[in-house]
Amino acid sequence: MEKDTVFGDRWGSGAIIRLTREELDALNEGQMLAVDVEGEYVMYLQQEEGPED
Repeated sequence: MEKDTVFGDRWGSGAIIRLTREELDALNEGQMLAVDVEGEYVMYLQQEEGPED
């Protein structure tokens, strides 16, 4: 499905990636998550290091 956006034409389902509390906790603990994107490629998520609140 083609979508016209402010970033130009985009193709794909427009799916939303939702993270569970456990996945957010893993990111907060410095782990990296691998997300399968439409069965075609993998996106890696890692929290940026910075000062803790």
